[in-house]
Amino acid sequence: MTVQDCLLEGEETGLQELASYLRGEQDEADLVAGASAQQPIPLKVFASHLAAHRGVVSTYAAEFQKYGIELFVAHDSIEPDAVWADEIVLSLRTANCGIVFLHDGFNASGWCDQEVGWLLGRGIPVPVLKFGATAPYGPLGFKQAINVAGRYHEPVVAETLTVLRNSPAIAPNLIESLVVGLERSPNFHTTDLIWMQLQTYRELTTEQTERVLQAATGNTQVRNASCPGDAMGRT
Repeated sequence: MTVQDCLLEGEETGLQELASYLRGEQDEADLVAGASAQQPIPLKVFASHLAAHRGVVSTYAAEFQKYGIELFVAHDSIEPDAVWADEIVLSLRTANCGIVFLHDGFNASGWCDQEVGWLLGRGIPVPVLKFGATAPYGPLGFKQAINVAGRYHEPVVAETLTVLRNSPAIAPNLIESLVVGLERSPNFHTTDLIWMQLQTYRELTTEQTERVLQAATGNTQVRNASCPGDAMGRT
């Protein structure tokens, strides 16, 4: 079909939304958030990093995956036959949020600067993990970095999730990730990590609540787990 055919046969609501978008009344972040609100999908995160440190980033990606969160790590996430630049652009356009792995030399990379600018321009959350002496700079400098030096990756990831929880727009996706993580939890420790994040949410859909209950009966690593007691002594 030609563009003209699409416009002639399009529904009025869709055409009005298209017109609003072209006039700049609705940005890309709103469109992504709107789609996610209708049918939540697991949180998709773009990892902006120097290629020299992709091994470190992959380790963090595995830790985030415990929570059902997908990190797009260039060179790890791109299929061998894909045009890598196109895949990076696609991920930048569709990610729910980004994470900057700020190592020394980050500001010398033209790609990293472009990625961060794109993510910030979309208005989505972009936590910064600071690994070296380089401090966040430019528009990124308005954000408080999470200091990683000398720390184990598990508490760093938990702190990053705390930052992401402050963004209501991505809450449906983050909740969906936590539910997915609970469903496939391989051990008690992972169950504890996920539950510490999930238990304070009150925005679960009926379907998500049912899946949590199913995980609590069908997954022995959830059913038999005992999380640390809360302030009232409950487990």
